[in-house]
Amino acid sequence: MMKIALLLLLFLLSFYLPDGVGGQTTNSTRTSPKIRKILCVGDSITFGTGSSDPSHSYPSLLQEKLDSRVAAHSARGGHSGNTMGKWGGSDGQMTASRLKRIDNFTVVNLGVKGTTAFKQSHAPYWKTSQYSTALTSSDVAAVVLQLGSNDALYFQHWEEGRFTADYLDLIHSLQGVDGHPKVFICIPTPLLPRFASTKVNSTVINFIYPQLLPAIATQAQVEVIDLFRPFGGNVSENIWHATRAETVGFFVNDGLHPNDRGFEVIAETVAEHIWKYFAKV
Repeated sequence: MMKIALLLLLFLLSFYLPDGVGGQTTNSTRTSPKIRKILCVGDSITFGTGSSDPSHSYPSLLQEKLDSRVAAHSARGGHSGNTMGKWGGSDGQMTASRLKRIDNFTVVNLGVKGTTAFKQSHAPYWKTSQYSTALTSSDVAAVVLQLGSNDALYFQHWEEGRFTADYLDLIHSLQGVDGHPKVFICIPTPLLPRFASTKVNSTVINFIYPQLLPAIATQAQVEVIDLFRPFGGNVSENIWHATRAETVGFFVNDGLHPNDRGFEVIAETVAEHIWKYFAKV
């Protein structure tokens, strides 16, 4: 009888225990979320060649854009409602619990000028210290991979089978980084037709990549960020449609590297994909 009375007493007391006792948690007792990284892996376009200074590289601008979205949402108190516009979920809503997936990101620029996805080339990304940094990074939430332009240099003797195999291997290596990051691969920005030269194979950049990279993404089960169309690229039935006149102003005078305006477009496009993904998972 005494045992039954004691068990009844403990059961009743459980309703009056303070929050955080007996396995319950509150906002005040939860451990603060870790700072998770977004790694920007790529070549000179990721590095920021063509920008006026490092603060105008797309990874730097991406940090600002994600921070501003989080700040705007936090200022609203994390309430649901159609307040985030196209940056929230399908209806612009985001819960406070989902916000924790976003409010502690730090963007890391791991771009290296002149590098390739090819393992055997004049400058494979595989052999850089930045690649080693990517593989040993902790708490990585996402990787944005943007390579291919230097693989299309004529002296690289571009081959679809070799490019696909090496690119897939690169994706798989980054998927294994600590934190099990979401990997996004980018269709590179176009090479303006009037700037096509004997150095770069414009057919690979302007015709092949816009179709090949989505196929690679499907095979690797990763998401595609299309940087080709925002810069005026349009592939329809294997026909190159001339880049829109207004997008010419997104490039420096080599017709390949973006300028500050172009990096703004890249950062905005990447931010949209990252925000939408982490808002819905």
